[in-house]
Amino acid sequence: MNLVKDASVNESGLLMVYVPSTVHAASEGFVFRLPAQIVTSIPEGTRVEITTVEGNALPTWLNFDLPTRTFNANAVPAGALPLRVVVHTGSRSYVVEIIETNN
Repeated sequence: MNLVKDASVNESGLLMVYVPSTVHAASEGFVFRLPAQIVTSIPEGTRVEITTVEGNALPTWLNFDLPTRTFNANAVPAGALPLRVVVHTGSRSYVVEIIETNN
């Protein structure tokens, strides 16, 4: 799997994740963990739900592992990115934008 830049929350509260633009070329994938400032703000036992910004289920190539607070992407199809998902944690929500980059 490819390494991605660490996820970070920018000034607007949007979580940006940058992945190599070649991630779909060889059906590669990527993994990233929610940043510590989000993980520590989720009280123990809080229900966490992940959806697209439209409220739909995640695409089949993207999964979220709740115990590790990690997103795992496999066989990312061409044209699938950018993608915005929402992490719902009780009364709080965080938007995560996954973007391809040439860097």
